[in-house]
Amino acid sequence: MLCFFRDEYLSASSLGRAFIALYVRFSPPLARAIAKESMLRTLVRYCIVAPALLFTEKFLAYAGRKEKLKKWQDGNCQG
Repeated sequence: MLCFFRDEYLSASSLGRAFIALYVRFSPPLARAIAKESMLRTLVRYCIVAPALLFTEKFLAYAGRKEKLKKWQDGNCQG
């Protein structure tokens, strides 16, 4: 779902592409640091990942894109 949001919405604007570039640059070292700490993993899961998924799901439902998401998932990023 997040891959779909990235590909369909974020990559469509210069601000979205800038966010993607920052994410690609900084997420690997952050992920390594988070992976080492159990409490930090839990905190990130509940304070960042879960809200991001909820926001994306609500946004796609509001935008009427759930069917396109389902078709897109058949051949693309799963997760």
